[in-house]
Amino acid sequence: MKIYLEASHLSADKSRQHLKIDEVQYLLDRHENIQKRRFLKTLAEVVVFPDSFLSSLPAALLAKLIIRFYDFLEGRAERIDLQVLPLLNGDQHLLLINAPNAPYLVETLLLLQQKYHTLFSLIAHPALTIKRRNQGIIYLENQVEGECGELFILIRLDNIDNSALPVIQAECRTLLTQVYRAFQASSAFTEQLENIKTLNGISAYQPLVSWLQHDVFIPLWYRPIKDISGFAFKREETEDVGIDFPACLNIFNAGAAQLLSEEIRRLLASNSEAVVHKLAIQSPLISNQPLIYIGLREKHKQTETEHAFIGLIRNIELNHSAYHIAPLQEKIEQTLARIRVTQGSHDYVKLREIFSLFPKLELFFLREEQLYLLGQSLCRYLNRPDALKLLFLASPSPLRLSFLVIIPQEFLTESLSSTVVNIICDALGCQADDVRMINYGESYSALYLSLGPRQQQQLHIDIARLEKRLNRNCRPWPVQLRRLLDRAFGKTDGGKLWCQYHDSFAADYQAMLPPRYAVKDIVQIEKAGANGGLGINLLTPCHGLEHFRLHFHSTSEQYLDEYIPVLDNLNLRLIDQVQFTVKVQETTLFIKSFTVMPACSPWRPLQKLKPLLLGVIEAMLKGKVENDRLNQLVLLTGMSWQDVDVLRTYRNYCLQLGFHVTLSSFHRALLNNPQLVRLLYQYFEVRFRPTPEWEDLAIREEQALFPIRLRLLQEMETVDDLNDDRILRTLFNLIDSTVRSNFHIRREHADYFIAIKINSLGVIDMPSPRPSYEIYVHAADMEGIHLRGGKIARGGIRWSDRPDDFRMEILGLMQTQMSKNALIVPTGAKGGFVVKRQQANESFRESGKRAYLQLMHALLDLTDNYVEEKVKTLPGIVRYDDTDPYLVVAADKGTAQFPDLANAVAAEFRFWLGDAFASGGSQGYNHKELGITARGAWESIKRHFRERGKNIQEDPFTVVGIGSMDGDVFGNGMLLSPCIKLRAAISGRHIFLDPEPDPRISSLERRRLFDLPGSSWDDYQRNLLSEGGGVYRRDDKDIPISEAIRQWLNIRYKRLDGETLIRYLLTAPVELLWLGGIGTYVKASTEKHEEVGDRQNDNVRVDADAVKADVVGEGANLGFTRRARVEFALTGGSINTDAIDNSAGVDTSDHEVNLKILLRELHKKGLIDDYQTLFDELAEPVCQSVLADNYHQTLCLSLEQIRCNEQAEPYMELAERLQAAGFLDFADEAFPSFKTVSARDKIKLTRPELAVLVSSAKRWLTQQLLERSEFVSARCCDHYLLAYFPPPLVERFVQHIPNHPLASAIKATCISNLVINQAGCAFIARAVDNQHQEICALISSYLAFDRILQGDVIRKSLVELDNHIDAALQYQLLLKLEARLAEFSFWSFANNARLKPESSLVADYQDYLQEFIRCAARQEQSEDSRMTAYGKELPKQLLEQLQRLDEIKDFPACVKMTIDTASDIDKIVSLYEETAQLLFLALVREQLGHIALQDSWERKMFNQLQQGITQMQSQLVKKIVQSDCASAQDYFAASQRRALLNRYQRSYHDMTPALQRRLMPFLVWHQELERLLEAL
Repeated sequence: MKIYLEASHLSADKSRQHLKIDEVQYLLDRHENIQKRRFLKTLAEVVVFPDSFLSSLPAALLAKLIIRFYDFLEGRAERIDLQVLPLLNGDQHLLLINAPNAPYLVETLLLLQQKYHTLFSLIAHPALTIKRRNQGIIYLENQVEGECGELFILIRLDNIDNSALPVIQAECRTLLTQVYRAFQASSAFTEQLENIKTLNGISAYQPLVSWLQHDVFIPLWYRPIKDISGFAFKREETEDVGIDFPACLNIFNAGAAQLLSEEIRRLLASNSEAVVHKLAIQSPLISNQPLIYIGLREKHKQTETEHAFIGLIRNIELNHSAYHIAPLQEKIEQTLARIRVTQGSHDYVKLREIFSLFPKLELFFLREEQLYLLGQSLCRYLNRPDALKLLFLASPSPLRLSFLVIIPQEFLTESLSSTVVNIICDALGCQADDVRMINYGESYSALYLSLGPRQQQQLHIDIARLEKRLNRNCRPWPVQLRRLLDRAFGKTDGGKLWCQYHDSFAADYQAMLPPRYAVKDIVQIEKAGANGGLGINLLTPCHGLEHFRLHFHSTSEQYLDEYIPVLDNLNLRLIDQVQFTVKVQETTLFIKSFTVMPACSPWRPLQKLKPLLLGVIEAMLKGKVENDRLNQLVLLTGMSWQDVDVLRTYRNYCLQLGFHVTLSSFHRALLNNPQLVRLLYQYFEVRFRPTPEWEDLAIREEQALFPIRLRLLQEMETVDDLNDDRILRTLFNLIDSTVRSNFHIRREHADYFIAIKINSLGVIDMPSPRPSYEIYVHAADMEGIHLRGGKIARGGIRWSDRPDDFRMEILGLMQTQMSKNALIVPTGAKGGFVVKRQQANESFRESGKRAYLQLMHALLDLTDNYVEEKVKTLPGIVRYDDTDPYLVVAADKGTAQFPDLANAVAAEFRFWLGDAFASGGSQGYNHKELGITARGAWESIKRHFRERGKNIQEDPFTVVGIGSMDGDVFGNGMLLSPCIKLRAAISGRHIFLDPEPDPRISSLERRRLFDLPGSSWDDYQRNLLSEGGGVYRRDDKDIPISEAIRQWLNIRYKRLDGETLIRYLLTAPVELLWLGGIGTYVKASTEKHEEVGDRQNDNVRVDADAVKADVVGEGANLGFTRRARVEFALTGGSINTDAIDNSAGVDTSDHEVNLKILLRELHKKGLIDDYQTLFDELAEPVCQSVLADNYHQTLCLSLEQIRCNEQAEPYMELAERLQAAGFLDFADEAFPSFKTVSARDKIKLTRPELAVLVSSAKRWLTQQLLERSEFVSARCCDHYLLAYFPPPLVERFVQHIPNHPLASAIKATCISNLVINQAGCAFIARAVDNQHQEICALISSYLAFDRILQGDVIRKSLVELDNHIDAALQYQLLLKLEARLAEFSFWSFANNARLKPESSLVADYQDYLQEFIRCAARQEQSEDSRMTAYGKELPKQLLEQLQRLDEIKDFPACVKMTIDTASDIDKIVSLYEETAQLLFLALVREQLGHIALQDSWERKMFNQLQQGITQMQSQLVKKIVQSDCASAQDYFAASQRRALLNRYQRSYHDMTPALQRRLMPFLVWHQELERLLEAL
C-alpha cells in the first residue's frame, strides 16, 4: 500500500511565516548595538515560530517587541519579575514574566489561564541561559546550562480592562512565588518523610511512605500538628514547610482556605494512625486536581503529633498494577499462599490478576486478615463467571468508604460505571468522591469507588444484598438474558433457546430494552412461528422505563403506515417507535416497538387490561374485527373485542336501517358514555347467555334482565346530549328487539361472526315495509342480511355491491319477491351480503364465496331444525320467538354457482331440508340450462305482442336488450324466437350495434356466444353484423355512429361517447326492450337519480316517458323503477313488473324444494332408492307447470285491466283494505290514490299497479286460507295439491303426496292463485265488500262450480286459440265464464248453499247440469247467430259450451229448489222460466246490467238487487211447488192471484222508461215485487 500525504497549503503558510522571521532577523541585525544584535536574534528565534501569535504581527512591530523583551530581561529587578506591554490598539496586552527555571511554573500559570478562559492565553515559555554582569546581559542562549537557567514566559491578555491588569500581575506573582517556594522546600519534605519512618507507631506504614517518596507524592505543605483540635492555617506558624495555602487558594476561591481547615480538622478528629484522604479542595498549583492529605499519627506517652502533608499524588502511579510495587506484591503472594492456591494454577492466575487490580493505597491499608478473607471470597467468586463481585476495602481515609467492583471483561459497557455508582450511592446514601476504572486485566477489570456519606452516621452495609442488586442491574445484557431464559424455561430448554438467540438481538435493542423484554419477545417469536408469523405483546415498565411498550413481531418487514391505523383507534398515545431486527439462525425477524400510554383514563390499569388490548390488536391484524374508533371501548370499558363487536354489529345494522345518524355521531355517543355502553353489552350478554338456570325466560327476566334494564334507564337519564341519548336508546331498543343471536356459540370459534335475529315489529321508527323476520350478519370482512315476509318464505341470496345501503336494496328485492312468491308456497324473502375486505392472496370471487358461506352458517345458526320429527333449537341459542324451522334460499346475482355450498352447510348442520335448503345446485335444477326464467318472461312478452296482434314466434320484431349472451336470462331470452332482430344490446362492458340484423344469421351467432363460456359481445363475429354495426366498449369516449344508426335513432351526431349512446338506445324506437342484465336503467320523470339506488348507471338512466319501445320485458330485477313502469304504461307501453316477468325462476325453485322434501320422505320410507334420477326426470314437467303459472298470471293481469277499466272502485277499495291489513303499502309500492286513479282517462290502473294489487290479494287470501286450516286440510282440496306436482309423480305416489310437510301451505297457495288468476281481485273485493267472514265458504263454492262447469276445459279451448282469434274476444269469453262462476259462487254463499269441491258432489251437480240443459225451455239460436256473437273461428264444441253459460243462469237455484222440495228438476226449470216471463225478470236483469254504476254505494245496491231478484224468484217457485199447481199459469189462474199479478205487470210497464236510465227506480220495482210475493 502506498500513502501520499499532501500538505501544500500548510507548507505555503510555513514558508510565509519563515519569510517574516527572516525579515525580523534582518531588522534586528541592523540594531545599533552590535553586541545586542546576537542576543536579539537568539531571543527572536525562541519566541517567534510558525503558527505562534507573534508570527501574525507585522515584522516591524515584532522587531520592536523583541527589543522590548530583551530590555525587560536585562532590567530584571526581582527573582520573579513581571511587566505588562500594551499591544496594537490597546485592547490587547502582553504579560512578560521572567523567573528561575523551576518545575511546575508553567503548569501553574495554565491553571490561572483556566480561570480567565480565553482572556488569558499562554504564547511562549522558552527556557534560556542568561548570564549577567553589572546589570547587563553578557550571555543569552536558548539552551539551559547549570543554574543559570531562566524562564521567559509570554502571556497574551485580550479585552481586559486596565484596572484588572495589576490584579492579574499580582495573582501571577503569588502563584509563581508559591510554586518556587515549594520547589525550594523539596529537600525539607524529603527529610521529613524519611524521619517519619522511624517514628513511634508509624512503622507499619513504612512501605507506604517509601512508595510515596518514589516520585509518587508531590508535597506542597507540611506541618507537625500537635494541637489536634485547634488546627488552622496561620501565617505566624513557624513549623510549616512549603506554600502559603490561604494566599494561593484565595486567588481561585475566597472561602477555600476555611473549607480546607474544616476538612483537616475532621480528619484529625478521626484519631486514625494513618490517613490518605482526597480533599474536597482543588489544588491551586501545578494541576487542577483534588489535594491529597496524608497524615501519620506519632504517638507519645501523653501526646500525639499528626505529621500532616498536603500535596498531589501522580495519577499515573495510582493506575499501575500493584504488582509493580514489591511490598504489595509480597503481600498478595502471602495471601495466595495462605488460602492455599497452587502457584501456576487457573485460580492462582485469576486471583493474582484480580489482586493486581486492587487500588494501591487501599492495598497498603489492608491488614493480612482482611486480605485473607477477601481472598477466600474471591476463590468462591471464580466459580461464578457471570457475575460482578463487590469488595469492601479498608479505606485510607476515615471519611470515605472504599469499594472495589470486580467486573468480568464481557460485562464492560459504556454505562456500567455510572450504573454501579448510582446503585451503590443510592443504597448507602453516599456520594461518589472518586471513581476510577482499572482495566488492565485480561479477564477482569475493576471499578474503584471512594464514597463519602452524605451524613455522618452509622451505616449498615449488606454486601450480599448490594452485590445481588448490582448483578441484577449490571450484568451484561446477554448474561442477564441467559439467566432469565434458564429461570423461565429451565436449564435444558433455556439452554436451547440461548443457543438459538444468544446473538440475535442487535446492539440497538440491547441499548434500549432490558433482557426481560427479550425473553418475552422470544416467547412471542416462537409463537409467531407457530401462528404464521404474527406476534404481539405489551411489555410492562421495568428497569427505569416509565411507559409500556407494545411489540409487534413478524417475519417480514413492516412499515409504520401498517400499524398507525391499528393503533390510532385504541385510545393509546404513541410516544415513540423503533424497529428492531432479530436474526435467528438464518431467519430475519422484525420487531416493531412502540412506547405507549393511555390517551385518557382507562377502565382499569393498563396492565390488567393487557389481555384485552392484545386481543383486540391481534384480532385487527388478523382481520377478525374492523379497525374503527369503537375499539377504544376496550380500554374505556374493559370489554373484550368480541364484546365491543356486538355494539359494532348493532351500529352497522342501525346504519343499514337508514336512521338519520352518522358514523361519527354514533362513535361519539358510545365513547362519551362508556359506563352506559358497558351496561348495554351486559344486557345483551345476559339476554342471550345460554345459562341452564335461566332457561325459563321469566326467571331470566326477573333475575337478570330487569335489574340491568332499570340501571340502563337510570344511566340514560344522565346523558346530556340529546343526539347521544337518541342513539343509545336506539341501541337499547334494537337489543330488546333481538330474539336470537349466535354470539355465544361463535365467540371463540375460528369462523367468528355475529348474527342477530330481529323482531321488526319491536324496532321503533323502523322504515317501512317491515319484514316479518330479519337476520343480520356482521363480520369484519362481510355483512349480510336476510329478510322474510312470513314464516314460510324463500328467495335468492344476492352478492350486493352496495355496502352503504345493501339492506335497502335487499328490502326492495324482498318486496318484489313477495309479489313473485304470491304464486308459490312460501312468501317472499331475500338475502344479500357485501364483501367489505378481501383477505390476502384471495381473489374477489373467493372472498364472495367465503362471505356467502358465513351468511349460510349464520342463517342456520338461528334456524330451528327437525330432529326425529321434533323441532329443536341449536344448542347454545336462547330464543324469544316461536319455533322457526323453515328456511330455504336460492341463487341470485353473483351467487349462481353457490347453492352447492349452501347445501354443504345444510349437511354440516344436518338440516332437515337437506339439499332442498338451496335450490339450483348440482343436485337441483340448473336454471340456465332449463332457461326457465327467460321462458317465463317470454310468456309475458308473447302476451303483450299477442294483444297487439303480433305473433313473435312467426313474425320478425326488433329488440334492444340489456345484457350479454353469457347471461342466463338475457342469453336464453334471445334464443326463444327465430324472428328476433336484435338491433342493439348494452352490457356491463360493451355496446352492441346491428341496425338491420338478419334474424336467422344473428340467431345462430347468438347461440354460439351463449354456448361459449365467459363470452362477451366482443366475441361477436364482426362480418356477421349488418352495415353500420359494431361492438364498442361501454366506457369509450369516441364511438363512430353510422348512417344507419343515425337514421334509426333520429340523431345527427357522427360520434358519441358510450354513455350518451346508451341513453339514445334506451329511448330508441323499437318493438321490444328486453331487460336481461343487472341495473336500473329507467326511472320516472318525477324521480331523481339519487332515489333509484343504482349509482353505477346514473349517467345512462333515462326517463320512462322518453322510452319509445312498444313492449318491455323485465327478465332481470329492477330494470325499471316502480314509478317508471307506471309512467311507461300510462303512455301506452306494455309492461308488467319484474315480479311477474321473471317469476319462473322462483317458481321453479319452489317446485324443486317441495319436490325434494317429498322425495326425501319417500326415500326415508323406502319407497324409492335413488330419488335424484326421478327428480331429474321431472324437470320438464316442472317447467311446463311453471310456464303455465306465468301464462295464467299475465292472463290475469289482462283480464283485470278490462275489469278495472270498467269499474275501478272495487279495486281501489280492496287496495285500501289490503293496506289496512298490512299486505300493501301504497308508498313503498308507488300505488296510486283513489284521487289519482279517478283523474285518469282511459287507463285506471296500469298493469304494473294491478300486478302489485293482485300479488297482495293473493298473499292476503293465502293467509286467510291458512288461518282456516280445516278448509285446506280437507280431502276435497287434495285435488289442488296433486295438481301442483308433476303428473308422473302423482301417478306413482298419489297416496303419499297429501302427507307432504307443507301440504296445507301448498294447497292454500295453489287455491289462492287459481281463484284470483281466474276470478280476479274483484271477486275478493266483492267478498270483502259484503263483509263475508266465511271467506273459505265463498272460495269453496267457486272451486266447486269451476269443476262442475268444467271451467278448465273451456279455458283450455280458449288458450288453444292464441294467435288464432283476437285477444280481445278471447278475454271477453273468459270474462263471461268467470262472471258466471262468480255469480254462482255469491248466490251459493248468500243462500247458504255452500258447496265443497268434493268429487261426489261435483259428479252429482254435473248430472243435474245435464238435466238442466236438456230441460231448459229455451229457443235454440242458429249457428249463424252464435258465430255472429263469438266469431267465426270458434270451434263448434266451444261455441256450445259458451252458449250453455247463457242458458244456465238459474242452475244453482234450480238445483237447490229441486233438492229442497224433492221435485223433478225439469219441473223446477220450467217454473223458473215461467216465473221469469211472468215477472219480466230477464228484462229487468238485462236493464239492470246496462246501468252505469257511479260509486261503491250503487255497486252495493246493484249486488243486493241481483241477489234479491234471485231470492224472490226462488220464493215464488217454492210457493208454486207447495201449491201443487202444475205450472205458473195454473198458479196465477186464481182470480185473486191474477189481479195481483196484473197490478205488478202494470207497475213494471209504467217504470220501464225510468229503469233504463237510473238505479233508483229499480228499488221501487223491487218493492212492488216484494208486495206481490207478500200478497201471495
